[in-house]
Amino acid sequence: MHVLELALCAISCLLIGATLFGLDVQGAQNLTVVTTAETLAAVGAAVTLPSNTGKAAIFAWLQLNVSAGTTGVTLKLYRGPVIGGTLVNTMTLGTASFTAGQPAVFTMSFTDVLSSVSAAQYCISVTCTGASGNSTVVSSTLRTMVLSG
Repeated sequence: MHVLELALCAISCLLIGATLFGLDVQGAQNLTVVTTAETLAAVGAAVTLPSNTGKAAIFAWLQLNVSAGTTGVTLKLYRGPVIGGTLVNTMTLGTASFTAGQPAVFTMSFTDVLSSVSAAQYCISVTCTGASGNSTVVSSTLRTMVLSG
């Protein structure tokens, strides 16, 4: 699958006139989200830039077993490898997007303009609001593509 993604990235770069500086795909499985605590769901590796400017296209995918009583799910994308880095995107979903006590899939994508940096690294967290028990990140994927311009 990663070879196919890389081929699609290369074709996309040719079409838009950008250079692909680097690609990173990381994932995690079976992580416990303790009731309403913000929990790290995936951490990407640092992708270096040959110049100090570029763009990062980030895509996150999470399969979450949402615990009973959950009234909201919040995904946060941070620059850096830990919760509390620079927050670059937040997505909050209500019960119209999932059913408490059932598995659900969440996606988030974002483009980050990079300036005066030598590398791009991101992580994604998940928080369940109103949860009466622990939720589980069954599987997560965080893909970062760093492009010129």
